Amino acid sequence: MPNQDKIRRLGLQVISRDVNSFQGLQTVSTYDTTDSNASVANIQQAYQAMLPQQQAETDKLFVKILQFKVR
Repeated sequence: MPNQDKIRRLGLQVISRDVNSFQGLQTVSTYDTTDSNASVANIQQAYQAMLPQQQAETDKLFVKILQFKVR
């Protein structure tokens, strides 16, 4: 398996599809996996960790836009 690029941003469509898939997964009460990385609990944890990171990035972008408009 190739090394993952952990610096490159994921596209909005990729994130949106993943969130939609996760929301669908939550409706399947019988979901089970042998891969602990793909457990509902781990996916939920990753999703919850992503949300504040997205908010922080949005906030930084908003500040940059405001600074640009003030100039």
